[in-house]
Amino acid sequence: MSNFCSKCGNELKDKDAKICHHCGVRTKESNFPSKIVLGISFIFIILLLFSAYIMVNDDDISLLPLRVTDINESQIEDDIFNIMNEERIEYGISELRRSSLLDEIAKDKSRDMIERDYFAHVDLDGNLIGDTLKQEEIFYFAATENLYYFPLSSRDTDVGAEVVKGWIASPGHRIPILDYDELWEHVGIGVEATETYHYGGKGVTLYITAVFASFETIYDDKLERGLVQYLNIYDKRTGHDFDAEVTIMFQSKEGVDLYIIPDREYYNAFLKRSNIQRDSIVYERNTQYYNDTIDIEPGYGLIIDASNSRNDVEYSLSLIYNQP
Repeated sequence: MSNFCSKCGNELKDKDAKICHHCGVRTKESNFPSKIVLGISFIFIILLLFSAYIMVNDDDISLLPLRVTDINESQIEDDIFNIMNEERIEYGISELRRSSLLDEIAKDKSRDMIERDYFAHVDLDGNLIGDTLKQEEIFYFAATENLYYFPLSSRDTDVGAEVVKGWIASPGHRIPILDYDELWEHVGIGVEATETYHYGGKGVTLYITAVFASFETIYDDKLERGLVQYLNIYDKRTGHDFDAEVTIMFQSKEGVDLYIIPDREYYNAFLKRSNIQRDSIVYERNTQYYNDTIDIEPGYGLIIDASNSRNDVEYSLSLIYNQP
């Protein structure tokens, strides 16, 4: 075995040398290189074990506890929306349309339930979803709400599929999803994640809200030549007391006179042959097509006058509120 200086590590050419010619220190047999090899080997083993630990966690991330930051709330919202429409298509029902207004309402409801620690259709101020829409001055004909409390224990859970499956299994929650009468045509979805204790440890629970609403009405009708028809654009009986915005689309093969009036009293005056053109919000003479978005107030109505039409009038009329 070679002899090495115990201080500077210099190899002694003379194996019997007692003094290092490099630093002058008295020497003794040393296994300096062996110690280096042993140290490097130890470091290598530590790095190998650490790498193996990282590889296990990368390949099996589900072993780590869930955190709120792991949840893609927007993706879950999109999944729920898409799966609900897949179910509707399967049953021959028109697809729901996503409403950004209702998305905000649904998100706020989920967040409110977390922050004020409740889970119910009636909030802590006594409001149902219809009350909330009115407070936000969102015009609607009908509205309802589905809720889901979802303790999440695994990253592999298909939350969207489980939520829609659970709603459909419940008769009350099934109605707005498989809506054969197509009463609700718009939906908004809000998912909020919060840290909770469940399954024996700290985890994540999702508060999920879906708000369904009807924002439009469509008429496909026939008006006999020489007659007049009145339709409410903003019926006072809805209980709304705020201004709203509506897109009116009218189309027919025969020319008619259209009047948009601020109150039914003007219709009564019209029937008495009073000239209401000056007081009308909109007056279109002998028209077959009208398409415009206007601001309306409670009481507004539409007169379709076929008095001067040559034939019976088949028409299509759409009133769409809260257009994005």
